[in-house]
Amino acid sequence: RFSETVHTLTEAYKIYVLNAPGFRAGQDPAFGIVNYLNIELNPKNMLVIRNEWYKDEVGQRTGFATRYTSHTVGLTHWMSQDVELRPELRYEHSYDVPAYDAGKKSSQLTALFDVILHF
Repeated sequence: RFSETVHTLTEAYKIYVLNAPGFRAGQDPAFGIVNYLNIELNPKNMLVIRNEWYKDEVGQRTGFATRYTSHTVGLTHWMSQDVELRPELRYEHSYDVPAYDAGKKSSQLTALFDVILHF
């Protein structure tokens, strides 16, 4: 926490699939690290900046054995204590092989919109 309105969270993870067809347990790992920077604009709105690095070693999770980064800017807006709206803009890039548009492109830009209901 940098202040009352600015804080960050970093996560690192290792993923592997048990009993995946064609692989022995733990032989299709993926690794990643992600950082969230959250900036509270006011009590109902928060700016979120998310950066991630991910490596799918054999392509089991994504279909392509490559390293990826993604960079996302989003807004979290609380309509009420039960409803969250989250528009986002994300840029993704694959480094070792083209992994987007059926293996034709190395990057993509995505606009997203989530509605989260808390109950």
